[in-house]
Amino acid sequence: MSLFGEPMHGLRLLGGLTYIDARLRKTPDGVNEGNPATGVPNYLAKLNVEWDVPGVPGLTLTGRVTRMSKQYVNPTNTLSIPGYTLWDAGARYAMKVGGKDVTLRASVANLTNKAYWASASYLSPGVYLGAPRTVLLSASMDF
Repeated sequence: MSLFGEPMHGLRLLGGLTYIDARLRKTPDGVNEGNPATGVPNYLAKLNVEWDVPGVPGLTLTGRVTRMSKQYVNPTNTLSIPGYTLWDAGARYAMKVGGKDVTLRASVANLTNKAYWASASYLSPGVYLGAPRTVLLSASMDF
């Protein structure tokens, strides 16, 4: 399920919710039959917000929150990694330079520097650490 809208001029929302009920089937001797699949969260939710700053043409502030539910690490479901919530923030500034459209972007992913397990895999056994706080800068030009 997803949503997109502009509840008021200059404020845009984009969000989504994914629900997955992945279950093990045809397991050896039926031992883990029906257990939740490894490395598959039951749900993932995201909400993105963009706000055009009044009085500063071209400046947009952005934010995102991501929520992931727990994931099982093994087929017996005796080991799991917890769910997590991540917060991101950023800004972009659109302007003209030499008659060309230029956009400058800055963002911070994992704003709170949360330590978390991003995913689990039974096929290549292990859990994978999520990225720490990351600052991203970019510029683009249309020509």
